[in-house]
Amino acid sequence: MTKNIPQKRELYYAHDHFDQLHQDAHGTVIIWEKMASAKRWLKLRPQTEAANALILGAQKQGLDRYISVNEFEGWRCVRDLKSLRACFVDIDAVYDFGWVMEAVKSAGLPTPTMAVFSGRGTHLYWQINAVPRSALPVWQMVQNEIVKRMAEAPEALVVDRVVKDCTRMLRLIGSVNSKNHQEVRGLVIVPWKWDLETLADEVLGPREIIRAPLSGKEAFALDQEREAAAVLSYAAGKARKGTGTRTKTGSIYEWWGHVYRDLIKIGDANLLGIPEGHRDSWLFAYATSLSWFAEPDSLAYEIRAIAKSYTQGLKSEVDDVIATTLARAEASRAGKTIEWKGEQRDPRYHFKRETLLATFKPIIPEGLYRELRAIIPDDLRTQRRQERFAARYEDHNTGTGVRVGNQQKRATARILKAQGMKVRDIAAELGVALGTVHNWTA
Repeated sequence: MTKNIPQKRELYYAHDHFDQLHQDAHGTVIIWEKMASAKRWLKLRPQTEAANALILGAQKQGLDRYISVNEFEGWRCVRDLKSLRACFVDIDAVYDFGWVMEAVKSAGLPTPTMAVFSGRGTHLYWQINAVPRSALPVWQMVQNEIVKRMAEAPEALVVDRVVKDCTRMLRLIGSVNSKNHQEVRGLVIVPWKWDLETLADEVLGPREIIRAPLSGKEAFALDQEREAAAVLSYAAGKARKGTGTRTKTGSIYEWWGHVYRDLIKIGDANLLGIPEGHRDSWLFAYATSLSWFAEPDSLAYEIRAIAKSYTQGLKSEVDDVIATTLARAEASRAGKTIEWKGEQRDPRYHFKRETLLATFKPIIPEGLYRELRAIIPDDLRTQRRQERFAARYEDHNTGTGVRVGNQQKRATARILKAQGMKVRDIAAELGVALGTVHNWTA
């Protein structure tokens, strides 16, 4: 703690940290603590005996206690992710809050909601209104960009670039850092949470409208004179400083998020486990998709755990998959690239939809395709595209700068602005971008 910390609302106890992140919990919170004789893991839910014990034990100042930032369905792994609660960054050896906040400003990032002074550095949190695991691709893009830009800030902070996965645990307020016996303290910077979409617009830049030409061959029941339909992209893009808009290409995280969930559904549909002859390819594809969201130090554990559930019978093959996937993941973490068709790209494996479909079609029940998002045949892909375009066309622009579906939100934004609410707060309340609120209330 330093004299530079403004008097906002300081946090001293474990239950303050727990309540700040998980007061409206949708899943299980994991606590890890280092005891004198062993290590202990606790699974907590609000208003339970275990959670109350944590609160009552907050005065004990246990050594090296950690809390999961996000929530899970029982255990701390990507496949059991239940809800996402915050983005974060781990800054080493910096205790000066003013310096840290200058770095946030220099990086062009929005205001974090909470800081935790870990005894040997500072953790910043950008808390969000809880979103389900389906939002992991967008969350991961925002998380990666926050870490990258804080690491590149002119203030030359020492940022741990590895700390950016959804299963991460950070030091618990009220505990003691055994490395220097400093107590972990916290500070609420702003008393509200970000909406993930608003935070994404702030960090990645406003979503760029992509023009996708329509053709008669696609047989859309749309006006043939309409030359293009607006498609919103969640692609990771350039920093807000500079050109300030996201790129036109689709998000690699969104793609692998769909593949990951599809593979789990395929595994669940095969009640006796993945059939022999398909086990190694299924496990390899699963490990590859997981590598886009899990850090290398947790990959081996998750791959072995999933292999026991879905690909029983594989032995040396599991080790081969782990070794191959880890090598690519480590290369990616080190910032290495590989050349492919004259371009440099991430060294982790890439698969086309057609390749995945051809590989797993024999083990996909016909009725399962309607539940899949990535591993689907051409005709279903075309049908879904048509439906998306049709839905966007129906929610047409009124000619007054707002779509039909947003008229109520615009009216609400104007009322709130007239009542004196700040534009940023209105954006967070309605779940829209700051620029949108500016346009609606101009």
